[in-house]
Amino acid sequence: MGRFLRSAGNALRGVARALRAERNLRIELCVAVQVVFWGILGNLEPLAWAACLVCFGAVTGTELHNTALERLCEKVCRDKDDLIRDAKDAAAGGVLLTALGAAGAGLLVFLRAETLRAVGDALGQAPWLWGVFAASVLLSLWGIRGKKKWN
Repeated sequence: MGRFLRSAGNALRGVARALRAERNLRIELCVAVQVVFWGILGNLEPLAWAACLVCFGAVTGTELHNTALERLCEKVCRDKDDLIRDAKDAAAGGVLLTALGAAGAGLLVFLRAETLRAVGDALGQAPWLWGVFAASVLLSLWGIRGKKKWN
């Protein structure tokens, strides 16, 4: 059990370091927070929540793999190298395709008439939710701006 806990701690340290260093990861997590907000308002069904969770995991996992590859490439070769460039571009392409797939799944989940109606009803009954939404967007923008670099 001790080995498992150390391993989990190392993984969490990696996520925390990537969050400090990688703006795209912070953006992706802020989008996930917004999806959760709108999903609660839209009264999503369990299967729709499952799709959202799979998308969150796929996008952030792919971003972490991309970050790991980029860091490794920077350590191995500081000079311009076509193979390194191609590897980094392919990893970034993987993130892009995963994010586009997640966006497509999100559109299928959120553009259903029942979901849109539930969101509209929630906002109509509690207009203060617009303030919560605005505050969450401002907090997201503040969180995205991070200035720390990977060391």
